[in-house]
Amino acid sequence: MNALSKVTCSTAVAMTAVLALSACGGSSGEGENESIVVAMGHEAPYPGEEAVMYAIPKGLGLFEDYGIDVDYQPTAGSAVAIQLVQAGEADLGQGNPSSVMAAINKDVDIAITYNIIPEYGSGLAVLPDSAIESPDDLAGTTIGVASLSSSRLPEAQAMAAEAGLSDDVEFVAVGVGAQAASALSSGKVDGLYLWDAAYQSIQLGGTDLRVIRDVFPEADQLLDFVQYASGDAIENKSDALEKLGRAGAVAQVWAKDNLEEALDMFYDEFPNARSDGEGRERDLAILKFTLEQFDPEGSAQSGFGDTPKDRTDVTAAFLADNDLLPEALPADEYVNNSFVDAYNEDIAAEVERVSKESR
Repeated sequence: MNALSKVTCSTAVAMTAVLALSACGGSSGEGENESIVVAMGHEAPYPGEEAVMYAIPKGLGLFEDYGIDVDYQPTAGSAVAIQLVQAGEADLGQGNPSSVMAAINKDVDIAITYNIIPEYGSGLAVLPDSAIESPDDLAGTTIGVASLSSSRLPEAQAMAAEAGLSDDVEFVAVGVGAQAASALSSGKVDGLYLWDAAYQSIQLGGTDLRVIRDVFPEADQLLDFVQYASGDAIENKSDALEKLGRAGAVAQVWAKDNLEEALDMFYDEFPNARSDGEGRERDLAILKFTLEQFDPEGSAQSGFGDTPKDRTDVTAAFLADNDLLPEALPADEYVNNSFVDAYNEDIAAEVERVSKESR
């Protein structure tokens, strides 16, 4: 596909998503609840952020309790989600910070408002017997990413650049799950650059992986997956943003001790993802992994949603050093942590309340 075709395809996908969001992202029509539209950073729902940040809090009745109506919409990738937020068709988006920071450098009026994953959770995944031991071995290889609009693509490209192999590695879209596993097992690609939850899903599906970490300097200090809001939403829907973040935090703590019920809430909201037998056991394992990965305890993150300044600076510097940003701006240009206290207010008491009410 040539460059023009890629742009045309990306634009078409974005416009399709805009129309879909326009159809369902208006006022709630339910009393005085405030409506919020969240653009996901990927298409296919799995027991990840869409479970813990949306399906579970909704299933617990937290959105209704807090007076918000939340519309959670899939997109073709982080870049498309940003376009929707920029166009005013979504209030918030989710994705990798590379795309978010690049947009902010281009004066797109958004800011990171919730750091979803406290620790960087990616790396180069290969089959256990692969000859690839480090990015230095990637000359002449093909690496699979979820989509060509995925925010992991710039990171994978930076990995190749760090090894001096920018022109010697090809990147192709392979999706996630069984599709990505098949591409790797069949030799269509030599490695994958997805994210840890996606790797967990592939391994639970029966394909063993060896994940190579530290594929570039200070990889363990990078931000991983964030939620961001438009300037308009920050100014005019601040109360709703606080409630949305708090609902997600409460749901995560509650779900740790209620995995089965939490997974059923995910299935209720995304019925096409429902699975029985081995599939359900796999999804339970993914949900458990997600909750552990999202837990801020023991990390540099001071509570749910906090985006540490030092990691923001490291991430911006890394992206600028790899020509993914024209320059690294100060952390305050990228992040708005003003909602963090509200996200973490009386979480234990709220968990106790919803636990009693859900029995």
